[in-house]
Amino acid sequence: MELRYTLAGRPLSWQRDNVVRGRYIKDERTRKGIAAHASAAHAELLRSTTRAPGSDACGAYAVEVVAYYDNRVHGDADRVLTLVLDALQGIAYATDRQVKRASVEVGIDKLNPRTEVVVRRIEEGA
Repeated sequence: MELRYTLAGRPLSWQRDNVVRGRYIKDERTRKGIAAHASAAHAELLRSTTRAPGSDACGAYAVEVVAYYDNRVHGDADRVLTLVLDALQGIAYATDRQVKRASVEVGIDKLNPRTEVVVRRIEEGA
């Protein structure tokens, strides 16, 4: 089983946390990005006839992300992956520590910037 969705628009990436009086506060862009990915994943689960890969506390998962930007100047691919992994906790898997294989690619699509995400359950040793 797998979860597959596409988030339209310029790919969103994890931003550095702000430190206020010694406390770490998530950047507003990060919070919005997490919410957008979570919403897209939930919408796909409701639309799809297949179940989510699973959200149990055991099991291993593979996550594939392809980020298409509208120009050559683009964000950090690693930060896009970090945001997606964080956003899907509790939706596709219980915790991102269960992700044993992750990949991220960056491409250019001037007319249709987007982020494509696929989550699959894999064998523990794979």
